[in-house]
Amino acid sequence: MARVPRFHPLFTNDVLRSADWYEGKTIGLGVDFTFRIEKGIHELLDDPDRRSNIHYGFRYWEEKP
Repeated sequence: MARVPRFHPLFTNDVLRSADWYEGKTIGLGVDFTFRIEKGIHELLDDPDRRSNIHYGFRYWEEKP
């Protein structure tokens, strides 16, 4: 069964505003930011226990450089 992610109601708006801010600093940085967000979501869905933590009932993933 495929996992369906649920996001905080403000998640999408926050990501888009952040991407716009990064893009305003350096061209391409906002695109890279959204790519990393999407990559992290897909990695969490593929293997939820890999490098993920649960805090206040939400699963999150700390990206390591």
